[in-house]
Amino acid sequence: MITPEQALSILQDTIKYKRRHRDYERVTTLADLYHKLISGEGIESLLQQFSRRESDEEFQQRKALTVQITEPLAESIKSPFYRPGRLDNIKRALYYEQDNGTKREELEEVLAKFWGNEHLEKYLGTRFVDLNFSDPNAFVLVDFEEFDYRSEKAQPYPYEISSHEAINYEYRNNTLSWLICHTTKEVQNPDTGRNRKQERYYMYTPDFVLTATQVVDTSDTVAYYYDALEEGLKPVKDFNVWGDNFAGWFKNGSDNKFDRFTLEVYQHNAGRVQATRVGYKLDNQTQGRTFLSPMHAALPYFMKLIKSVSELDLSVSLHVFPQKSTFAELCPGVSETQVCKGGKDPFGKTCQKCNGSGIQYHKSSQDMMVYPLPAKTPANEVIPLSERQHYHELPIHIVQWLDNYVDKLSLKAIKAVYNSDIIERPQFGTTATEVNENKEEMHNTFFPFAERYSTVYRSLTWLCAKFTDLADGLEIVFEFPSDYKLKSERQMLEDLKAAKDSGASAFLVQEIENDIAKKRFADDETAYKKYLTKTRFTPFIGKSESYIAALFMSNDVRMEDKVLYNYVDTIFDDLEMEVPGFFDLSYDRQSVIVMERVRQIISELPKAATPTLTFTENADA
Repeated sequence: MITPEQALSILQDTIKYKRRHRDYERVTTLADLYHKLISGEGIESLLQQFSRRESDEEFQQRKALTVQITEPLAESIKSPFYRPGRLDNIKRALYYEQDNGTKREELEEVLAKFWGNEHLEKYLGTRFVDLNFSDPNAFVLVDFEEFDYRSEKAQPYPYEISSHEAINYEYRNNTLSWLICHTTKEVQNPDTGRNRKQERYYMYTPDFVLTATQVVDTSDTVAYYYDALEEGLKPVKDFNVWGDNFAGWFKNGSDNKFDRFTLEVYQHNAGRVQATRVGYKLDNQTQGRTFLSPMHAALPYFMKLIKSVSELDLSVSLHVFPQKSTFAELCPGVSETQVCKGGKDPFGKTCQKCNGSGIQYHKSSQDMMVYPLPAKTPANEVIPLSERQHYHELPIHIVQWLDNYVDKLSLKAIKAVYNSDIIERPQFGTTATEVNENKEEMHNTFFPFAERYSTVYRSLTWLCAKFTDLADGLEIVFEFPSDYKLKSERQMLEDLKAAKDSGASAFLVQEIENDIAKKRFADDETAYKKYLTKTRFTPFIGKSESYIAALFMSNDVRMEDKVLYNYVDTIFDDLEMEVPGFFDLSYDRQSVIVMERVRQIISELPKAATPTLTFTENADA
């Protein structure tokens, strides 16, 4: 653990010499690049000028005409990464060694308000994805506002520290030892009334936080402490003296020009730094000390796209538009006394009829190239109307080539991230083997992301518990399933058909049907509950129609099962109407009610009658 004396020495050294961690330039440069590609903000700065054949004016025109597509492409790449956090079969639990449920409920309440009124999982499902793409070397810190410990508990919340703000830190054995964050804000100098940037440094350690705030006024109190300072960077008070309101002072700079900082200490005794870095994809250029965006492998294609889209937009704007050439009559002028001659009236002013063109033509033909009729033509020769105007053939092939090239680059960018183009390529004509291989590649892409997601969830949850005195004896479980359920409902229906056609086991068929139901009823808990109840009571589930037909002809199958299978929809529709809250009852109670209804139907059947077998599509699966 770092001692207070060591922490103060590191903080003062960072402020005085403007220390930055060894990879600061690398991570901030990447963060700026990712932000431009994802948001489109400042994207024009990535457009390169062709100095040999493009003037500054032409380059500015090209930037003005270009509408880049990196933002929607980045969004299409990022979108699938939101899926793991929305899975309904994540294994999650909070356990306490000795608890009657009170602690767990209290912690759940804390987590439910972690992000305003949103749960911690909602925060991670959104911001964890966004930060990994735009700034993977950012930190998420768990903080809390001041509270009265005698009657209140802390309410932790997330504070995001960008890679620009995380100026210095140290890891030992992959564990964060300390972190220094630098921020600035505009404050008003009380003496001059003018605004000035105030610097603030936060040093987070496993047991305490140091805050150094730049002083921007010259009050008597400040002067008093300044006079008490010794030469160099030393606090006024002994740093070993701890107190609730401990404050010290130190200066940064020479005697003639220096900055003064107040020093505050807050001791939380968490035993670990209250921040977690979000990234998971290691950067080989820094030997794995820092992280890359999940879309980093697609950067070469993004950069090619910026140039190619610019060329495409420029070609469409300047070359590929309807072009027309025509002969036109000379402008006669406004009247007989104001005859037009070359666009000028007799007084040398611009002709009001042709606006100075000297030619008559339809005023809406803005892109028309107009030529005056020949002054002398053979007698009685009339130029045919078809020869008086000409439409130029457009160089469509150039635009088509550029458009296809842009599409290819987009697909290559997607494939660079997923090793697959499954999220863009149409499925028509794609074999089952290709689909399975593509899904496997996407699974491989999500696996390390999901592992890091789980780690960050457990870390933030534990910190929330620690700051609310709920960490003793706590065990946190958060595990993603091995199957991320990436298939669409249409693909799962195809799997169901293939399983039935191949004679797969009833258990396997039922598992596929359950997956379909989960996806279909993801936003309708009541409908999913009805599906599960009907599935639990329906006999012969997952069996083929021919097999079921054979069972109905057999005397070895109970009459109750035959009736229940044949009347299942009628029975449950009636029970839903007649028994309030039927689908919320326990299984034992439901079983009694269902079997009573089955026996009632049997009693109403003619003696020695066998139910007529009818097959219907299950509307719930």
